[in-house]
Amino acid sequence: MRRAVTLVELLVTLVVFGLVLGLITHTLLFHQRLQRRLQAANAASRAAGQATTILAATLADVARSDLVTNWSSDSAVEVMAPVGVGVACVAGNELRTAASATEGEPPLVVFTATPEPGDRLMVFDDRPRPPLWRARTVVEVAPAVQPCAPTGLRAAPGFTLRLDSALDASPIVAFRLLRRTRYDLYRSGDRLWYLGMREWNAQARAFNGVQPVAGPLQAYSMLVESTGLSF
Repeated sequence: MRRAVTLVELLVTLVVFGLVLGLITHTLLFHQRLQRRLQAANAASRAAGQATTILAATLADVARSDLVTNWSSDSAVEVMAPVGVGVACVAGNELRTAASATEGEPPLVVFTATPEPGDRLMVFDDRPRPPLWRARTVVEVAPAVQPCAPTGLRAAPGFTLRLDSALDASPIVAFRLLRRTRYDLYRSGDRLWYLGMREWNAQARAFNGVQPVAGPLQAYSMLVESTGLSF
């Protein structure tokens, strides 16, 4: 005849079952937290790689003289970043961008952003020895009524950049158009860290609002060994 289960045995069984269930739950939660941490670390690593790629692409086209050193630190870098490069015509205080290249040829002018008043224009002057870059500031931007069209090139819409002073240069010149740009690490409203970009607004005499370009990143720290990104 089968013996009945006593109350003590039932309580012991329930306690053992509770302990086993608690251990299993704890183990599962631990693995879930570990998985989330690994996923966050991998995401931060990918974001840091994206951030360094963006910075490398920007800084690769920046001359040493274009680095604004008095505003740069281990969490920010400020540069005169290129927004346009190419060939143009110069007449007094105006620069007109060149027309399109012939079929199959690379373009003579490339812009990554629309020119704006306050941009810095660098014009290459090959007449002195050694040659030098002459700097001017753009004060007005307008569509080119008469595009610069060297012989053999087809006319195309372009820009007329009016400058703060006249340029004594060759009629056709190479130019670089630069804009004050700041990349910095900042903490957003979601309490996560991002790499942001701010462009200078010459009319407001201040930087525009920050635009996130990579992130979220591991938190910034003054300690090099623990920071997510450092300049």
